[in-house]
Amino acid sequence: MLTSEAGEVTRYTGIVILRGNKASVYAVASEDMDFLTFGAPKFLRHLMDPSSRKVPVMEFEISKILEEMNLDMDQFIDLCILSRWDYCESIRGIGGLTALKLIRRHGSIENILENINKQRCFLCSYLVP
Repeated sequence: MLTSEAGEVTRYTGIVILRGNKASVYAVASEDMDFLTFGAPKFLRHLMDPSSRKVPVMEFEISKILEEMNLDMDQFIDLCILSRWDYCESIRGIGGLTALKLIRRHGSIENILENINKQRCFLCSYLVP
């Protein structure tokens, strides 16, 4: 189990591959999708569900996600922050699609803040002290 700074306890399992004398993480299994932002190459969801639910295991590969979304890892993390994840409050007026449009247009949260109309911006009150 992992405890975050916010006090959240998350169950996860790491699948480790041994190659000679080196070990590397093959995947992380959890129900918490936030693990995609932590850099695990593969993420497995529903692996630890009770077998009575018969929910298929879902596999996500971060490199494919980034390629299909045409984002780098930093942009993906910014997208997750804007889209609301466990460590941030939601931002009024910003959902997944708007967040993706903003990241594609400006490249990062920092660039978004430099290029938005601060008079009409809900985002500013959340991100600017």
